[in-house]
Amino acid sequence: MNWFTSDLHLGDDRMNLYARDMFFKNYEDFETTLFKNWNDSVKEDDTVYVLGDIAFDASSCLKMTQLKGKKILIRGNYDRDDMTAKPNVTQHLSKVFYQIYDDIDIELNGILLHLTHFPTDCVNYSFNITGHIHGLWRVQRNMINVGIDAWNYRLIDENRLMFFYNAIKKFYNKNVFAGELSCNLEINY
Repeated sequence: MNWFTSDLHLGDDRMNLYARDMFFKNYEDFETTLFKNWNDSVKEDDTVYVLGDIAFDASSCLKMTQLKGKKILIRGNYDRDDMTAKPNVTQHLSKVFYQIYDDIDIELNGILLHLTHFPTDCVNYSFNITGHIHGLWRVQRNMINVGIDAWNYRLIDENRLMFFYNAIKKFYNKNVFAGELSCNLEINY
């Protein structure tokens, strides 16, 4: 089974930044719930694609070893020395992740998927799986946000991902993609 998630921000006490303070007392409470949800769902031989922003510090990064599955990282801004990574986080990534990429194309059920942390790095030749924006939105016309905050602090399995892919491609209409309507594109207030 393949799983997808992003924006864990382990060790990050800025709970209000992600609206986690509405559901959890502190980041330890969040992490306890996240780790339980992860390990209750993922099997040791499953593959987990983590689309960036793992941890706020090195010790929190190493906590990822407690989580099941073969973990593959698509680096986000908190996982790159040239962006917002804290000291010593990036040197520990290879201890946690089987493979590390900036972005990657994979095939799932005959569908090409482009995995990237940033929605702005999406491509038009493939369906995009992204993170970075936490719980701001779940789906767009050509992408799904797998941020942990958007999915009730649970990972998305490949079956659920394919369910939303099929809904986007076959059934959703302009009411779902209201952000594309002229009233949302030409704001005059």
